[in-house]
Amino acid sequence: SQIRKNQALVDDAGNKLSNYRPDLQWTQAGVRYILQVVDSNPVTKFAELKAADPTAIIRILYLH
Repeated sequence: SQIRKNQALVDDAGNKLSNYRPDLQWTQAGVRYILQVVDSNPVTKFAELKAADPTAIIRILYLH
């Protein structure tokens, strides 16, 4: 699995899914993971990422 930091969101084949640039994204054992750190609107960020990559496991780290 390749870890991508602050790069356009892609699927496991490298196809661009969105211009959104999550803090970290990777594929492990065929499962897509996305980690995003936010200081506001965690629900909105989650929804944006889920819309772009519906099958990914998304974790939002909310710094409030």
